[in-house]
Amino acid sequence: MDILEQYEKDLPQEPHQAPLWNQSDEYGWPTRFVMHYSGGRIQNEKQASYVLLAFVAILIIASLFLFFSGRPAKFSEDWKPYLKSSE
Repeated sequence: MDILEQYEKDLPQEPHQAPLWNQSDEYGWPTRFVMHYSGGRIQNEKQASYVLLAFVAILIIASLFLFFSGRPAKFSEDWKPYLKSSE
């Protein structure tokens, strides 16, 4: 008897089944996360999407603020010959 045949005989495996559709899979995981951890304040998908949209808007505003509030780089005297606008 071949080793593979003996393995299949000793340990028969059940056919693989696809996972069943779950009611909680109706929305994406960010929406479910917001609805679950809101403490009951967010009760439907529309409210959760507004919260996520506001969160993204706040992140974009904060990143733009940090990007544009940076100081310009100061170059040492060693780099001035390589800069076109130094003269």
